[in-house]
Amino acid sequence: MPKPWSWRTEREMLTLMIGSRFGLEPEKRIDEIRADRQNFAETVIAKRLKLEPTDVVLDLGSGCGFMAAPIASRVKHLYCADLSPDFADFCRQETQSLSNVTVMTIPFADLRQLDGLGITKAFAHAVFIHFSLFDAVAYFRELALILPPGGLLLIDANDLDRINTTTDQDFNRHLQYYKSNRNNIFDLMQWHSLPAYERVAAAEGFSLVESAPSKNAAFTQLLFRRSEPR
Repeated sequence: MPKPWSWRTEREMLTLMIGSRFGLEPEKRIDEIRADRQNFAETVIAKRLKLEPTDVVLDLGSGCGFMAAPIASRVKHLYCADLSPDFADFCRQETQSLSNVTVMTIPFADLRQLDGLGITKAFAHAVFIHFSLFDAVAYFRELALILPPGGLLLIDANDLDRINTTTDQDFNRHLQYYKSNRNNIFDLMQWHSLPAYERVAAAEGFSLVESAPSKNAAFTQLLFRRSEPR
């Protein structure tokens, strides 16, 4: 049984990261995948986080590092952190020409390596959508320790209140994956009520700035600001 977020082939790696959007042989379309991810980083992440040259940014769950180049070009330093050694190894190769990028492997819900590095903003794309509530709270607490008051955090979540569990295709596909092998739970998507998510984040020191629901499915981006200490 492979560890969560590890793979035996490049195809398996890419499928874990991007799903089926690029067909059954995504390893033959890496240039397209990279371009897609870089465009998303430029048009969504950089704009929502209002990245500046003085920013030190954390990409939490950086995967292959396909979004690193456009982010790194806008900021002082970018830290790419992932709990998967396989993804971190790929990310190091992907970012080896970027002098202001550091790649690190982190333990689950443990960001102590990042303490004191001056991180001002963080994002986690397609990461919290796999989190249970326990995972989400654990990471909110860790992120609250490394982000300064006013620091921004951009994540995404699947909004349970926007789907019908009887008819939603994504939900029922992942339900079947779970029924076939409950050990898949780490790789599967999860759904949460976003008002409850906002309340949980607030309890851990984050206030919601804005939410941006996708036009399709239940994917919603959430921008939080680290609250001032009480």
